[in-house]
Amino acid sequence: MRVGFIDRNAFSASAEVRHTFWGFNAESTHVDLEIAPFVDTGQVFGRTSTFPIERLHTVGGVAFRGIARPSVVGYVDVGYGSEGAAVFTGLNYPF
Repeated sequence: MRVGFIDRNAFSASAEVRHTFWGFNAESTHVDLEIAPFVDTGQVFGRTSTFPIERLHTVGGVAFRGIARPSVVGYVDVGYGSEGAAVFTGLNYPF
């Protein structure tokens, strides 16, 4: 999950489907621009006796990626869940 909940135990699952919608050559590398609808779900809990998939927090959205393999050059994730909308962005992380 992308939300910062903290406790002793956690359950998290994510799924996304990436689709390259534009590719181009930039100097000596190939760059792909991708769009990826995603769903993230999870929960944190204090006791190991808690069933981990009860009361899951779920977020769905769409991600945009600029990729010069093997690295992601930049990304923007826009999601919406029970706590409202959120946007995450970043530059230059290993894929």
